[in-house]
Amino acid sequence: MSHEIRTPLTSVKGAIELLTDERYFKNNDQQSKLLTIAHANTERLLTLIGDILDFSKLDSGSLPMHFERQRIESVVTQAAQNLRTLIEERNIALEVLMANDLPDLMIDPNRIAQVVTNLISNALKFSPSNAQLRITVENWQGMVRVGVRDHGEGIAAENLPKLFKKFTQIDSTSTRRAGGTGLGLVICKGIVEQHGGQMSVESAPGEGSTFYFTLPAAPAGAPSTTAEASA
Repeated sequence: MSHEIRTPLTSVKGAIELLTDERYFKNNDQQSKLLTIAHANTERLLTLIGDILDFSKLDSGSLPMHFERQRIESVVTQAAQNLRTLIEERNIALEVLMANDLPDLMIDPNRIAQVVTNLISNALKFSPSNAQLRITVENWQGMVRVGVRDHGEGIAAENLPKLFKKFTQIDSTSTRRAGGTGLGLVICKGIVEQHGGQMSVESAPGEGSTFYFTLPAAPAGAPSTTAEASA
């Protein structure tokens, strides 16, 4: 099912990218504008479909996980680097603070990168231009805790429980502008819990938000990899 849904959209995306390549096509301003809009919305549809498919697998207990002994530093650094262009376009000052004595973890690095990327992307969506975004990685109560702090409009206390409910979005100007399925944080929470961790949030109106997730340290003597598991 995943292949049948993604392939047509991926083909459309590829065709649009070819049409925007000035080596082959000379578009006027109006054509370029329309192609840019089409490309952006195709990307958005692919993201939405990915969210729905991941949630469906999480909900049915079939989201594959491949655990391996890994350092969280490299996962966080790479996720931030992958969003560097967007960070620079928004003129966001990114600060990454990592503790020096972090333990090894048993994680699926691709899935944890998905969590970190989602949290950074959300922070960028809800932060004004020229703001600061801070990522912290620390030892916390015997676990590793990753935090992503933005300086957006913040969230009222009564709305915090809604953040991790499926297909639920807080009704605010910034949320309506950002769009989305309301599944991103639900998926992140499911991935983190499958790793034996937890997700939480601290926020207040006018003070921005900090999203945290924790991961347990790898047990002593744990193998470098484990067999693939489903959620």
